[in-house]
Amino acid sequence: MHHLQQLTESGQEIVLDEDKPKLDYSIEENPIEWDTTQNLTDRYSFISELWRGKFSTVVKGLDKTTDSIVVAKILEIRPETEVQVQREFNC
Repeated sequence: MHHLQQLTESGQEIVLDEDKPKLDYSIEENPIEWDTTQNLTDRYSFISELWRGKFSTVVKGLDKTTDSIVVAKILEIRPETEVQVQREFNC
């Protein structure tokens, strides 16, 4: 209860469990196919970088055609790291 009081006194909005959006995890079993026929920035607006690894960057973005939020892992493939990147992608 003390924690809830601190949150409300700091001005944070309290969101009850009933008001939280229901997440759909079925996408994990049937991933979305990225449309690579057009430039990525024509279809997607990248909002923020969530994580950066050795061979990739995870970004949060907006699909302009559906107005839905997407998270993408962008792999940087260079000739000297291609085998390692492919191994990471297949994990």
